[in-house]
Amino acid sequence: MNNLEYLNQISAAPAPSSVAKPSLFSSLNKKVLLIIVGALVALGAVLGALSYFSSRSSEIPELSSLNSLYLRLNALSETIEAYNDKVKSPALRSSGRSLAVILENDKSSLSSLLASDYGEKVSSLKPDASLEKESKDLLASLEKARLNGLLDRTYASELAYEISVLLIYETSASEKSSSSSLKSFLASSSSSLTALKSDLEEFSNL
Repeated sequence: MNNLEYLNQISAAPAPSSVAKPSLFSSLNKKVLLIIVGALVALGAVLGALSYFSSRSSEIPELSSLNSLYLRLNALSETIEAYNDKVKSPALRSSGRSLAVILENDKSSLSSLLASDYGEKVSSLKPDASLEKESKDLLASLEKARLNGLLDRTYASELAYEISVLLIYETSASEKSSSSSLKSFLASSSSSLTALKSDLEEFSNL
C-alpha cells in the first residue's frame, strides 16, 4: 500500500460517533415549561368553576338568597346555644328554645330542598366573611350586656333583629322563585318566625 492509498483509507473511515449530553439549561427549560403548563391548567379549572357558579346564580336568582339564609340560620343557632342558658327570665329562655327548634327545622328542610331542587350541598357552602364578623360582633355585644347585668333585654332585642334579617332573605328568595315547594317552606318558616319575633319585641320593650 503506497502513501496515497493509505491517505485515502484514512479519509474514508467513519468518524467516531458522539452522543450529545443534555445541557443543564435544556433540563431547566423543560421543568419551567411543565410548571407553566400546570399553572395554566389549574387556572383554567378555577376560572371554569367560577364561571359555572356565576352562571348558576344568574340562572337561579333565588339560589344566592337561599345559601345566605342557610348560613344565617346556622350562625343564629350557634348564638342561641351559647347564650340562651345564661338568660335569667324563664319566659325568655323558653322563647330562645322555641327559636332554636324553628331554626333547626328550617335548616333541615332547606338543606333537603337545596340538595333535591338545586343540587347544592350545604356542606360545600363557603363561609361568609361579613356574616362571620356580624356573628362575632353579636357575641361581643351579648357578653358585654351579660357583664353589665343587661343580658335579658339585649338578648331579646338582638334575637328580634336577627329574625328580621332572616325574614328579609326569605321574602327575597320567595319573590325570585317559582318553586311551589320552596314557597311553601318559606311561608311556613316566615309565619313561625314572625310570631316569635313579636314575643321577643314585647319582652325587649318591658
